[in-house]
Amino acid sequence: MDRSDPNFKSLSNECREAVKKDHEKFAKDRLLQATQNKKSMKKVARDIQEYKTFIPCLKSSTSGTRIISRTEMEKEIQQFYSKLFRSNRGPPVIASPIGMKIPPPFLPEEVRAAFRSYPNGKAAGDDKITADFLKNCHDNVIFLLTDRFTKYLQSGKIPEKWKTSNTTLIFKKGGKEDLENYRPICLLPVPYKAFTKCVLNRIRTTLEEAQPVEQAGFRRSFSTIDHLQKCMVLRLHAI
Repeated sequence: MDRSDPNFKSLSNECREAVKKDHEKFAKDRLLQATQNKKSMKKVARDIQEYKTFIPCLKSSTSGTRIISRTEMEKEIQQFYSKLFRSNRGPPVIASPIGMKIPPPFLPEEVRAAFRSYPNGKAAGDDKITADFLKNCHDNVIFLLTDRFTKYLQSGKIPEKWKTSNTTLIFKKGGKEDLENYRPICLLPVPYKAFTKCVLNRIRTTLEEAQPVEQAGFRRSFSTIDHLQKCMVLRLHAI
């Protein structure tokens, strides 16, 4: 239909209302089906939200013009965040100490505990592997991942695929055309996060063993309230 037609505006409004009602009915049916099947309502609501979450246009940071093309928008986003997070400092050079011992291999229980520490229903990374899937894997898969994690730990190198991530922009407030009003979230691969979790657990154990009993702040299962109460009791006894 020609835009100059007098019925064009009324038909466009009817189409928008029909699409809105159809989407509302679709969302209600999905939520009702999830309730009947006893599935996660939060996950279903997030999946429904993905159907209508998009950035219509962006404002160029250099010229200030509006960008509508999807390809040009992706280039603008890449340039914006590359400039925002760029650093003039190179990577730190860490000298390996002479006679450094090779770290002991990981145990399958460490890897499985790392997977179980992640909650259900979390989004996957670029590899589309979720934590729910890894939690329910066979023991043979856990053994293979344990061998891989040990190899990466002892060699000090990780796969290049682990260095890439899916970046999702979440709108906060203000104009939707301004990139400064979005907050980026990087979805890293779950195996990479599990590997770092295993390393962190070992480091945390070593640090806890080296901490004195007087140090209670910023420690798990410790509280400075206990020390404050003890000081108050000692002060009262002194008085």
